[in-house]
Amino acid sequence: MTMSQRFLERCLLVDIEVNEKNVIYSLGAAFGNDSFQSETGKRVDIKTLKQLDKFGQDAEFILGHNIIIHDLPYLQKVNQSIKVFSKAAIDTLFLSPLAYPANPYHRLVKDYQIVRDSVNDPVKDALLAG
Repeated sequence: MTMSQRFLERCLLVDIEVNEKNVIYSLGAAFGNDSFQSETGKRVDIKTLKQLDKFGQDAEFILGHNIIIHDLPYLQKVNQSIKVFSKAAIDTLFLSPLAYPANPYHRLVKDYQIVRDSVNDPVKDALLAG
């Protein structure tokens, strides 16, 4: 196992999808070999976030693409007391200028989507951020 794989094993990978009304309609996460996904089509609520909190309780970090400016503020509006939100956040949007200086603020490349307008999968997006 590489050093980066060992590091990712310690991270809760998270992604959300927000609709035009600023409602979180989908939440996905991965930790180790397990994944978590909110109920499809149902607004993400406090109960869902408590399930996420239990799922990610053993993670040392929370990681995502644009998680600091986008995902975490939206999630904290639903419930600020979730413990995983207090973990150190690692945002691949801020790391991308270091890894890709020629294209510093790239979008998350979603190879699983055949058509650009197809439905996002937050679990796959969380894994891609990792």
